[in-house]
Amino acid sequence: MSANATMPSTEIIAAPPLVPMAPDAARRAMADFQAFTAAMLVESDWQQAPGIKPFVKRSGWRKIATGYTLSCEILEDEVLERDERGEPTRARAKARVFHRETGRSWEGTGRCSTTEPRFRRGDTKAEHDVTATAVTRAINRATSDLVGFGQVSAEEVDGGVAVDAAPTLDDAGLREVAAALGGRWPEFDSFRFLNSLIKRYDGAVPESVGVALRAWARFATHTPAAQGNEAQMSAQSPAGAQTTTSPEG
Repeated sequence: MSANATMPSTEIIAAPPLVPMAPDAARRAMADFQAFTAAMLVESDWQQAPGIKPFVKRSGWRKIATGYTLSCEILEDEVLERDERGEPTRARAKARVFHRETGRSWEGTGRCSTTEPRFRRGDTKAEHDVTATAVTRAINRATSDLVGFGQVSAEEVDGGVAVDAAPTLDDAGLREVAAALGGRWPEFDSFRFLNSLIKRYDGAVPESVGVALRAWARFATHTPAAQGNEAQMSAQSPAGAQTTTSPEG
């Protein structure tokens, strides 16, 4: 955590209840909100990537945070992996953006890896930019979610491709994968394995990994070879107890 981070207030602030309004009035209010937010930005605060919609740059998100008097706290900032020379190759950050007067806050996470195209092109230096980019993405995401403006930031777009935007498993998806693995492993091992994956992928397991695991679980459970091996292992185990191997070794 940054030594200069501003801690959010723990004081409970009473907020007025939501008051229903006419649909036309609600549309006008939201249109005014979007127009007000966009009016804070100038052309240089936007980045246009080829073939996709414009994205707000770091400068734009900082202006929006200033306009709404938002504060930020860096919760995590760590290097996850280093290469043989000791230079960082993957980093993760988490930030909380909050509005002190209302108590509203939002947390965002950011990740960066030297496998991204700009590092291969030599556009940036790993020692500083891997961690700095992760922090920038975390702050931008938290700000965007809190004010409800924009999608991914310009710092997450490289060569017209959104970086770090692959679909990930939600809670329901993780439970589905755990249930599939349950055909091969005890429930404890299944969840322990998923927890290790969540840690490995910085808190968000890609959907593609879940698809592969579900397919493997179906194949491993229903093939004749697998069923024969299970029967043999069961017969050799004391009292027919199931023998398993932890996925984490």
